Amino acid sequence: LSAEKERELVETARRMLEGGKGLLAADESTGSMAKRLQSIGLENNEENRRLYRQVLFTGSKNLPR
Repeated sequence: LSAEKERELVETARRMLEGGKGLLAADESTGSMAKRLQSIGLENNEENRRLYRQVLFTGSKNLPR
């Protein structure tokens, strides 16, 4: 790895670990997703799984409670 690429990777990792940031694992199995959807009264189908993931990726941290 070149020194430039190494610096770039270190900077990327540093930014990922800044306060208020984190990593989101969105590769849940269909079974795990079924449990999540069932807990909020939704049918486990492709469209609802897609919509659920969309909310995770686009939702504001300031959603009304």
